[in-house]
Order: sequence, then C-alpha cells, then structure tokens
Amino acid sequence: MMYLLKGCGYKMKKQLKYYGLSLIFCLIIFFTIISVNAAEVDSQTELSSSDISNGSQLSMAPLNPAFLQYQEELEQSQNDASGADNLMSVSSLVLPVSQSNLLFSNENESSDIFTPSNGYMPSPVDLSHLSPVSMDALLADDTIRTSGLELMGSEVSYPSRYDLRDENGVTAVRDQGQAGSCWAHASIASLESYLLYNRSETWDFSENNVKNTLASSYPNGFDRDADGGGSPFMTAAYLTRWDGPVLESDDPYNDLSGISPSDITVAKHVQEVLMLPELNHSDDIFRWGLTNYGAIAIFMEFYDSSMNLENNSYYFSSDPDEVDSGNHLVTLVGWDDNYSKYNFTPTAPDDGAYIIKNSWGDNWGEDGYFYISYYDNTLQYSCTIFTAENVSDFDHIYQYDELGLVNDYGFSNTTGYGANIFTASTNETLEAVSFYTTDSNSFYNISVYLDPVSGPINSSGPVSVQNGTMAIAGYHTIDLDTNVSLNAGQNFSVVVNFTTPAYNYPLPVEYPMSGWSSNAHAEAGQSYVSSNGNEWEDISESDANVCIKAFTTENKEPQTAFVAGTRYVHVNESVDFHDASLFSPESWEWDFGDNSTSSVQNPLHSYSDAGVYNVSLNASNSFGNNISTRTSFIHVLNSTIVVNSSGSADFTTIREAVDAASDGDTIVVESGTYNENLYFKNDNISLVSSTGNPEDVRIISSSSSHVVIYVKANYITISGISAEDGSTAIVVDSSIGCNISNCYAFGSTYGIYLYNSQDNSVSNCTSYENSYGLRLSSSMNNVLANNSMNNNTLNSYFDSNVNIVGTSNLVDGKPIYYLVNSSDQVIDASSNAGLVYLFNCSNITVEDLEIENNYCGFYLYDSNNVSIENCTSTGNRYGVYLSSSSDNNTIYSCNISEISTYGLLLAECSNNLIYNNYFNNSNNVYISGVGSNEWNSIMTNGTNIINGSYLGGNFWATPAGTGWSQTEYSVGNGFCAAYEITDDGNNTDYLPLTLNSVQPTVSGDSSNQNNDDGIRVKIATTTSSPSNVIATDSSVRFVGRDAEVQYVFSKDNTPVNEISFESDVNEGYIMASVSLLNELPESSPAPTSVTVYQGMEILLGDKDFSSGIGDAKISFSVSKEWLESNGFGEGDIRMEHFSDDIWNKLPTVVTGEDDEYFYFEATTTGFSPFMICADNTTVSADNNVQTADSAIVASSPGSTATNEDIQVTNENDSSDSGNLLSIFVILLIVGAIGVIYWKKGIKR
Repeated sequence: MMYLLKGCGYKMKKQLKYYGLSLIFCLIIFFTIISVNAAEVDSQTELSSSDISNGSQLSMAPLNPAFLQYQEELEQSQNDASGADNLMSVSSLVLPVSQSNLLFSNENESSDIFTPSNGYMPSPVDLSHLSPVSMDALLADDTIRTSGLELMGSEVSYPSRYDLRDENGVTAVRDQGQAGSCWAHASIASLESYLLYNRSETWDFSENNVKNTLASSYPNGFDRDADGGGSPFMTAAYLTRWDGPVLESDDPYNDLSGISPSDITVAKHVQEVLMLPELNHSDDIFRWGLTNYGAIAIFMEFYDSSMNLENNSYYFSSDPDEVDSGNHLVTLVGWDDNYSKYNFTPTAPDDGAYIIKNSWGDNWGEDGYFYISYYDNTLQYSCTIFTAENVSDFDHIYQYDELGLVNDYGFSNTTGYGANIFTASTNETLEAVSFYTTDSNSFYNISVYLDPVSGPINSSGPVSVQNGTMAIAGYHTIDLDTNVSLNAGQNFSVVVNFTTPAYNYPLPVEYPMSGWSSNAHAEAGQSYVSSNGNEWEDISESDANVCIKAFTTENKEPQTAFVAGTRYVHVNESVDFHDASLFSPESWEWDFGDNSTSSVQNPLHSYSDAGVYNVSLNASNSFGNNISTRTSFIHVLNSTIVVNSSGSADFTTIREAVDAASDGDTIVVESGTYNENLYFKNDNISLVSSTGNPEDVRIISSSSSHVVIYVKANYITISGISAEDGSTAIVVDSSIGCNISNCYAFGSTYGIYLYNSQDNSVSNCTSYENSYGLRLSSSMNNVLANNSMNNNTLNSYFDSNVNIVGTSNLVDGKPIYYLVNSSDQVIDASSNAGLVYLFNCSNITVEDLEIENNYCGFYLYDSNNVSIENCTSTGNRYGVYLSSSSDNNTIYSCNISEISTYGLLLAECSNNLIYNNYFNNSNNVYISGVGSNEWNSIMTNGTNIINGSYLGGNFWATPAGTGWSQTEYSVGNGFCAAYEITDDGNNTDYLPLTLNSVQPTVSGDSSNQNNDDGIRVKIATTTSSPSNVIATDSSVRFVGRDAEVQYVFSKDNTPVNEISFESDVNEGYIMASVSLLNELPESSPAPTSVTVYQGMEILLGDKDFSSGIGDAKISFSVSKEWLESNGFGEGDIRMEHFSDDIWNKLPTVVTGEDDEYFYFEATTTGFSPFMICADNTTVSADNNVQTADSAIVASSPGSTATNEDIQVTNENDSSDSGNLLSIFVILLIVGAIGVIYWKKGIKR
C-alpha cells in the first residue's frame, strides 16, 4: 500500500510538474508578447548581451537626463503646436484675463522677434562623470600629446584677471538672429580664437554652414531643423569628419535660410576637440584652457530675470535642482576674481566673474559681452575647446562615424577594446589615428594590423604599436611613431585599447538614436569590440560603429584649392587669400585676374578697379602641379551697388548686396519683385529704389513668420521700398540714426516696428492691412511725420516712452494728436483726431471724438486735469488708458465698447472722476495699484447716457448680457445696487445705471407681472394639474440681445440640469420652469412602442416668447440603474417633444457619465410636453444617439456632478489589454490540451 501511495504521489507530482511547466511556458510567451510590445515604443538602438559572445556583457552608459527631458518636452511642445498657424486674428490680439497682470509690470511687452534666441540641444552623452584632471601626475608622463602644446602644472600662478580681448585672442561678436544657433556660434568662436590666439591667424568661419548642413535634411545631419538647437557634439562631428570649417565669405550667415551651397572648400582640418570638466572657479583647468588654447564654449541656462542690464552681469541664484539642462551656449573668454558681487542681482555670495562673449550682436550687453558670477548655479556642464590644423597635414581620412560620439559603451569594466577595419583607396602611408576618450586621465594603446583575418586582428601581430595618456576627455589625433605603408585595396585595422580608470564605459560609439542621430548607419565588417582583445564581435551588424578614424598621406601632385577671407571688397581694399591645397604643395603661383600675380602661399591683394574677377592658383610639388580657378570669385565694388533681377547689375538679390555693402555704401534696387528677407547688421548703408516709387520695388517675405527688412545697425536709410507679407514688414531694433521714408508696409503682423531704438526718423510711409500698422516699443526721441496707417486691425501702438509725433501722421485718414508737456488745449470734433496720446499734460479738454482700431483709443501718461467727454472709443485694444500718476482727470458721457482687452485701464492713478459712461466690453475695467477714484456724480436731473432721467454713475454691460447694469434689479430712478469695482472699497460706482425694473414678485397665477415702473417680466405658468406634478424647478435669467442665456436648475429633483440658447432680442427677465409629471397629459399620451423614463413639462416665459426661440439645448440625465433594469444602453435614450399633435424625436447626444448617471443633450425649437424614452424594440447596438466630442458637465437628480466625476467613455481604451488577456487564455487552453495528450501518450 505504501508503495502504491508513493507511486500515486510520484505520478501526481509528475503530473503537477508538467502542468506547472505548461503554465510557465504560457506565462513566458505572454510576458514575451508584453515585452515586445513595450520594446516597440523605444526606437533607440542598444547593443544587448546577445551581440557579444566573449563572456562579458556590453552595456551602454545611462543617457544624459537632460537629453531625455529635452526630448520629452520637445514631443509635448510639438503636440501642443499641432494645428496652430502663424496668422494673427483680432481674437489673437486679446490677452486672457489670467495674463492681464503682466501688462502693468511690463507695459512695453515685446514681440518674440526681439527675444534673443538660445538654441542648446542636449547630447545623449552625459558628461557629468568627467573626472577632475590630474595635471601633475600626467606631466610626468612623456607620452602625453596635446596638440603639441606643453601642459602647465598646478604650480602655475594665474593672474586675478585675464581677458582674451586684451590678448588679441577673440574675433568679432556675431549675431545669431532668430535661429537657435548659439551652439554653432560658440563652437566656431572657440575655433577662431584658438587660431588667432595661438597662430596669429584671423579667420571668419561660417556658422551658417554648421547650422544648415547638420540639419536632418542633409545626409549626415542630425535630428534637428536648420534653425533649431544643437550641441558642440554636433559641431565636433561636422569638423572632425572634415566637412568644415568653411569661410563666411563662401556661406554667409542667414538665420532664415536652411540651405547652404555644396562643394565648398574646407579651410582647416580639426584634429583635436577638448572636453573639460564642468566649470568651477576653484578648479584652474578652465584657466589653463584659456591661457593655452583660447576661448571655450560653455553651457548656461539663461533667464531674463537673472540679467542685470545696467552692469551687464548675470547671476542665477536659485537652487541648482531647479536648473534645466541649459538652454544657451556662450563663449568663455576670461575671468575676473575681483568683479564685485554687488554688480549682480541679487548680490552674489562673493566677488568673481567669468567674462563671456555672447552671440546676440554687439548692441547687446557690453558690446556683446557680459559677466557671469562664479556662483551662478547654471554652469554645471562640461566645456569644449576646438582647435584646427592646416589641411595639408593629412591627405585622406578613413572613418565610419560621420555623426560622431553618440554614447559610451563598456563591459562593466574600465577597459575595453574597439577596432575599425578600413580599405586603402590608393598607395599611401598611415600616419595618424584619432578617437574620443570618454573621461579625463585616460590611457590608450594603439595597434595597427595589416590584412586582418580574425575580425580586426591576425596572427602576425601589429605592425605599429603606440601607448599614451590623455589628460583631457574629447577627440584626439595621435601621430604614429611608426608609420605604415598601405597598398591600394589593402585592408588594415586600427585597434585601440581604451582605459578610463574612473569610468566603466570607455568605448566611444556612434549609432542611430531617435531624436539625435537617426541618419547614422553602418555596414557589417566595419567595427568590432572586445572585452579582452582576443574575442571580437562585429557591432556594425547592429548598425553601430566605434569612433576611430585613420589619416594617411599620399605622394602625388597637389589637389589645389583656396579660399578668400572676403568675396566683396571696395577699390583698394585688401583681400586675404589662403591656400587650402592637399598633398603638400611646395610652391604657389597666384593669378588675381587683374594682371597681378604672387608666389606667396597666403597672399594679400587689393584691386584698383571695380569689377568681378576670376582667381586661379597653380600649386606644385616634386610630383607635379595642379591649377584651380574660381570664376567670378572677387567682386570689387563702387560705393553705389546696383541690384536687378536680370543679371546686368552687381547683384540679382538685395540680400547679397546688403551682405556685401560696407560703411557709406548705397544700394540702388531697380524695379521688380524680390522674394527674400533682408538683415542689416553693418552701419551706414542706404537702400533705395531706382525710381523712388515703392510700388516699383516689392520685397516679399519668403515666410509669413520672418521679418521682411530687419535693421539692427545704426544710420541705415531705407527709401522707396515696399515690404510685404512677413511677421513684420520693417523692424528697427536697437538702432540709432536710421531713416525710413517713402516706404509701404503691407500684409504683415506688424507694419513698421521700432524697438529699443532712438533718434530715428520715419516719414512719408504707408502701413496698411497689417495686424498692427505702426508700433514703437521701448523707443524714444524718434521723429514720425507724414505717415499713414490705414485699414489695419490696430493702426498704431505707442508705449510710455516719449517720441516726436506730429498731426501729419494719420490713422484711417485722421490725425494723431500726440502731445508732450502741453496745457490749456482743446481737442474737439473739428480736429478730427483719430488717436489721442498725452504725456505730462494738464488742462486738456478732449471732446466729441470717435476713435477706433488702435491699441489705445485715449492714452494719458502722467497727465492731470484732463477732461474726456462725449467721446466714443470702439474696436481698440484698450478704450481709455491712464498710467503713471494720471490723477484728477474726468471721463464722462463716453461710449467705450467693443474693446478687446479692457475698456478702461487705470495704472497707479487716483482721484479721477468717471461717470455717465456706457461700458459694453467683456472686461470693462482693470485697476492696478491702490488708487482711489470716483465712479459717479451725485444724483442730478438730466438725461443720462442710456436716456434715463438722472445722472449718476455708469452703465455696465457685457456683450454676453452679464454686465452689472444688465443683471441687477433697479432700486428706483434708473439706478441699481452699488457696483464694487475693486474689493478694497477704493473704487465703487454707487449709482450704476440700469434699464431693469425693480425686483418682481413672482406669482403662479399669471404669465406676466408688472412692477411699479411698468416693466413687464415674463413668467412661466404650468398648465398641468397640480395633482399630476411630482416636482418642479425654476430659474430666472435676464435675456438680452446677442447674449448667451443659460438656465441652471439646482434642486436636483428633475432630470433636467440646464437649458441654454442664444438670444437675438432684448426681452428682460424670463422665467424657465420644469415640472416633473406623474403621467403624460391625456392630450399627448406616449406611444406604445416606447418605454418612458420621465415625462415633464418644460416652459420658457410666455407662449409668444418661447415660440420665437431658435435652437435651445436641454441637458438632462438618466439613471444607470434604470437603464440596466430595463435592458437599455445609453445609446437607446433620446428626448421627444410633443408639438403639432405628434411626438417629435429630438437630436440627442451623450455628453458624459459618472457612477450613477449618463448625461445627454437634446436640441429643441419649442417648449411644451417632453419625455425621455427608449424604443421597446431597440437593443443597445441600435443607436439613435450620437456621442459628443467632449463631455458637458451637468447636475442630475440626487447627485452633484463634477469634472472629476464625469468621464467620456472610449470603446478602444481597453482593447489592447483585452487582446493580451485573450491571448493568455488561449495559451492556457493550449497548454492544458497539450498536457492531456501527453498523458494519453504515456498511458499508451
């Protein structure tokens, strides 16, 4: 028996074992499905343990948290922006009430075009791990190589102040414009500084080529737009693959263009990019970098609130945890240990500042520079130094990592091997290799193999070996001590053993990563990795490459190329020519196209006559010579530059002429239409049409989001030009002495815009059909004369800065009255004024004017004893605006209506008398400050603004019919209860006007009630028998013309929650009532084909009123319990209305649900008996009800519904989980059947 029990136990255990195995098998498949689905969400390529079979798992360093955050925010912003366009409508000019407080702290709100651009895009590489550089320890190692420069140890004593500007070590400040190209400017500034400071070479490289060719539209571009952000890692990839740098003269900067010319000559080769640890004033590594190399590109987080414009200083003092990933790249050019802490806002903890070069033009800051406190909390990121060598140092580059370092990999160890196999294209000599080191204080071991057979190695061993140490992380080129001869077609490999003593990810790898490097690619057999140098895996099969390059030289005749520092000069101005030939030329013969020659490698030459010149260079060495000619290469200009579209002038585009022009030049544009955008950044240039007629020269923006003519320079003249269809037609930004005359500005958001500019002139210009015709912001002492603003949404927009504006300036044909320091004047109907601005004025009478379509109809700044009477202000953004101690003024008998922001705005003003005015705006008044004003006179006999019999306060209306005067009952004599405009009691209208009657006494026995003033109130009266009425609810609302009327029923004793409609008549107070019926009236019985949920009588005023209403919305609810008990779904429910002796089905939609109720909305055109019902013959799938796009929150009988309670259901919400559950169940069944068949097989 015991044996049998043991046998049974064994069989049972075995059976349970197989059942368990089947279940585990099913679970594995189930969770595998889930994992696969989850993996599809992440398109990022990652090397897994399956890629490596040598016993150690290859893993990727954690991605930069800033990169992940940036990608998440970018995706969110793209979602938020979907469907948006750049068109500005009247409604878009209205600030929401929630933002209204911003208007008074910063009256001079500025457009986005004047907000300096940033543009940093975090890299996936997290550099926060970079170790402090051990300078002294590495100095003892004679194998260290850092671009041939000798490192200085920690014993070096640095001065308390150092500024590369004093050392002739920085190039000119640039302006990135509206593009997010700060990263390109900072990188190029570092490169130019290195060459100027170390080589005494002055270069102007093209930031435009960097920002454009690194866009996703280019084959080796990153996942970014041409005007978008970037990173020094991108610049490093561009430069180290020898795509740049190219000269500014070959690809001039254009912040609005994403296209660069192809096949541009590269002027230098970048072989070294240093990445220093994060900036810290107590660590001298940045001082070492500045004094040995030059300027350094650094990250920062820029916030306007942290900038002290008076001292040009910056200090972000908040908690470092509040700092994002950095949004701006700038260039570090020096330090000052004694820079006062008091120069910062707030005061810094101690003295000391970094000296920074920005890329926002030399009109910003201290000629383009500013100071950042040593204690700023945004400087927590690494710093980058770019260097360059002559292009003749190496002739060929072998590489696979065109997109550079994407992330670091490792084997959970500080050591790892990486290798690339290349094929020689010709007979040549391998002389150097390059790679990235991923941490400070790294070690490398280079081995070069010929004809590798076992991955990147062979049994013959390396033909060249070299060891060394790298103190600084970054990209490094190592000259081989033993060069290697290569034959054409021969394979060779470069193997590097990387060691990073304090970091477990020593391998630099490039691969396609979504959001960064999607254009990266690899082919099998290119790149290998290993943990031990013996067993190798081809990671290029996983579309990844190790960042290793090889450089060769070849003995052959030169490949001639050259560049010039400028392509456009004036007579007798020098041009600096530079040889950029490959294959080591030894002699040079230049022909400058004017019968002049030179044998200097990098000559200077000037031209004595205007014209267009071809230039050629014949470069020679012992293997032969080669000639390169660049046609139409140098343009020598007169001081008058002519543009036409036919090609018979100096230029065919105005942009080229503007870029070429210099101080004192005049650009004459012949008749034609030019589709382009202009940017003036050089002073004292004139742009005029050849005919003087702006209709003959039309400049049309390439995009509605771009400025047509942007002036950011001094003493610019523009005349006889038409600028059209941009974000702004003509902008004068931070400029002085400019003259804009006889120009048209058309079809843009802003016509003519002066920002932060002074002492300029705008005359005889016409601005029409724009959103804003003329705007002056933060600008003063500008002269405006004989300008006309016509048919703009808002014709003119001035702020509190004083300018010189005469009455010769017109808005829609009416003169602008812009008075400064005036007194004792009358501006009345005879003036025909179209706009009134008063600055520091007194005793001015403004009367009988109609002003419309301006930013402010009437504006007073620091003006007193001004009377504005019997005036109309409509269609403006602000009706009347009083600012800055404009006290003791009077505003009365005015019509201030149809104003988009505020009818009346008082900013820090007191003791003004405002009475007998008609206000009808969504927002009638805004008051900032603690000023106290009077809002009514004493009650006086006389006809008031609404034709009543007494003068007192104001009539307060809104277009929606919800104004105080519209909704409050009369207290007698045409006045209603006091209106508290501000909560502090300082601003109260004690005698507001009204057309309403005194509060009626509601009675159920009559459909009309009269008050003592004889004003009729329409009251709903039920016709149902009281014994048939279960419950009632009612609501009274004022019904005014063009008002959205909404009745809300709050007793929760009927299914009806709300009734709403738009009124096109002014009816006064109307009552709506809902009577819940025990049964439907005998005259309107329910059809036998329906089941009735509730019958009711809904009445609205009297019969005459309710029959004149158009579509009305009735919101109601139905109990889920009733639906379930009767076998109905929410799709079966509808509302019906009895009229013309039949029940009529009303359009009904589901609007939401909570735990107890479904909510619906029906549309009706009349009122009488209603029922909520469902067809007896329908099922839930037969649906007469449509689902609304969004839930409408409504109350229901016996419940209080909130936004949180009500949800709109989605049939697809659970489809994925349902599918997975179905798969799981099927797998369980299959497993069970398998076990059964297995048991049968055992029995057999």
